[in-house]
Amino acid sequence: MVVRGEALLERLVPLDDAEYARELFGLFTDEGDHQGLLWSVLQVLETLPAPSFALALLTASPQLGRRSLDWTGTFFLRALRDPPTKQSLETVAMENPGLQRSQTRRTIATIQQRNPEDLLLFQPLLSVLA
Repeated sequence: MVVRGEALLERLVPLDDAEYARELFGLFTDEGDHQGLLWSVLQVLETLPAPSFALALLTASPQLGRRSLDWTGTFFLRALRDPPTKQSLETVAMENPGLQRSQTRRTIATIQQRNPEDLLLFQPLLSVLA
């Protein structure tokens, strides 16, 4: 895991590639002692243009949610609180019928249950994914 992470981090600049971003999402897990590194990767992922970030997050979220619901929730909550990224999530979800919609909806619904104070924040995205 650490070797893979280091190899991916060597390629970080410039980051404008949704496919590569999906690989970076693959690093996130609750196992191990590398939370500081993952926060750095999260911050790098957030520098992606909003549409690329949205596509990568929506594509990666079913697998990411199985590995780490906490990290998945962190990504979605931060994205949904940023208006341009929130809009991109909704637009990308509408424009990409190939997304694993039902799995993504289940992942988001589980995050929503764990964060009831943010219930309304998730509704527009869940509606688009329906």
